[in-house]
Amino acid sequence: MIAGSGARENANFGTSGQEYRYAAVAVVADTWWRAKTALDVMPIEWDFGPNRHLNTDELFKADFETMKKAGTIVLEEGGSYVAAKSKAAKVVEATYTVPFLAHARMEPGNATAMVTPGRVDLWTGDQSPQFAMLRAADEAGVTPDKVFVHTTFLGGGYGGGGGSDQVRQAVAVAKTLNGRPVKVLWTREEDMRLGEKYRPMGIGRFEAALDPDGWPLAISMRTNGDRYDRGLVPAGTYRNMVSEQAVRGLHELPYFVPTLYYDVHTQNSHVPVGFRRATGSSVNVFYLESFIDELAHAAGKDPYGYRRELVKRNARFRDRDDWLRALDMVAEMSGWGTPLPEGWARGIAIDDRRRPSRSTVALCAEVVTVSVSRGGLLRLERVDAVFDEGFSFVNPLSVRKQIEGQIAWGLGDAMWQEITVKDGRVVEGNFDQFQIARMADYPPKVNIAFLKSNNKWISGVGEEVIPQIAPAVAQAVFKTTGKRIRSLPLGNHDLRWG
Repeated sequence: MIAGSGARENANFGTSGQEYRYAAVAVVADTWWRAKTALDVMPIEWDFGPNRHLNTDELFKADFETMKKAGTIVLEEGGSYVAAKSKAAKVVEATYTVPFLAHARMEPGNATAMVTPGRVDLWTGDQSPQFAMLRAADEAGVTPDKVFVHTTFLGGGYGGGGGSDQVRQAVAVAKTLNGRPVKVLWTREEDMRLGEKYRPMGIGRFEAALDPDGWPLAISMRTNGDRYDRGLVPAGTYRNMVSEQAVRGLHELPYFVPTLYYDVHTQNSHVPVGFRRATGSSVNVFYLESFIDELAHAAGKDPYGYRRELVKRNARFRDRDDWLRALDMVAEMSGWGTPLPEGWARGIAIDDRRRPSRSTVALCAEVVTVSVSRGGLLRLERVDAVFDEGFSFVNPLSVRKQIEGQIAWGLGDAMWQEITVKDGRVVEGNFDQFQIARMADYPPKVNIAFLKSNNKWISGVGEEVIPQIAPAVAQAVFKTTGKRIRSLPLGNHDLRWG
């Protein structure tokens, strides 16, 4: 077995639908460590290209500038938003931001390849072996029927383990070795800084016109983010080449609003983006559920009761009854409205992972209970979750474990994780900078109940619990500290109070 290691500091990222291509240097040796050690001392000088001076602040600034222009209209219902706003007793507005996020899978990218005349063999763990086959064929210059993918176990994928670039690297190096196999194994830093297609950063600008009783007359939503599927256009698009993931959950509101306006903007950058666990829902649920909480506060109403009434009024929403049952169940489970110790509070959020291209959903309502010390130390004390059972579960214990794991994932997203850019390149390279939830961070009490809904297929149980964590925690933080958190992660904010 030959071991290979590659350096790819001068990545050339596409911006309009092409796959990302990298310039690289590879060292081949009889062990991975020797290859890496030799690579580290090679006198390589890179040309970092035209984006070498960009940083996160400048990328956000470009996104905000784009939002000053007209976007692609996704919703325009119930007449003019401007006309409805002129009749408002109160107007509420808020701007939310979310960062790039890495998959941070436990197994860094790796693949073993052997290229012989007329045949390519590839050993790799991959979420999408069909993509691995196509990319290996393209790199080797053969037809796909000449590629044989031997699938192995995968130590985490989360949307980032599908036909990834380690496949191309392994095949490219193997082509030079005259039929000898080569193993490519990325370091953690290579995987996080150069092997990733990140969840896009994003901006959501929301505005609502409220009547004298605090109910919305109209809502305007404007979002901006990098398109998830640059490498898959036109597949996965919604309308007018807008990514489905960009509009997911905002294309159809469960809450009753007489007048709706929603436009979406796209600001592609040099940073590669792609699908990550919970995809577009992880962004849009934070926007929408945070804003609904702000409307409830402006109206002087309870967040659970406000949501329930808005869902109840929305007779057009096909899953209205299931949403009402889920809200009622999770409120009762959590003891919603009962007293808590000083510095403790509850937050509520709900979503069903709806999307334009599919009729299946997976409803999940959650209440989180958090404590925030006067010094600003936040702890997740309890999570109550109600999950849609659909027809039935084949293995309820497996579903329960999936939900428990997603709570930990969602906590990391909400509290600590972000990918930042400095001098055109990603800063975070390992878990000392990109913190994941540890056992000590996990809530001591987790209650899970299943909702037997109206005999329907559900869309899955791999990521449906994640998006609700961040807005629910932010809501609870506001109740305790009086500080409204509109940008993630929460760990960047001063949560001291009193």
